[in-house]
Amino acid sequence: MVTGTPQSREAYGCSMRKDDRPFKALVDRTIASLETSGGILPIYEKWLQSPSAQGAHLDFPLSDEIRPCQSPNDKALD
Repeated sequence: MVTGTPQSREAYGCSMRKDDRPFKALVDRTIASLETSGGILPIYEKWLQSPSAQGAHLDFPLSDEIRPCQSPNDKALD
């Protein structure tokens, strides 16, 4: 169990090699497309709301704060 006051709010993100602009552009386009089309929802459900093949079940509901948006960007949350 995690307790205490969160120190920050974080959006989903991924790591990649520094200064690889073409790859970052590809990742940004792919994530933006998944968010704006709603294609991210089945992926989210599979990995964060359904039991895994090993039986683990995170049961992590999708909150309004992390719901896909129509204007994705690569900025940190305020």
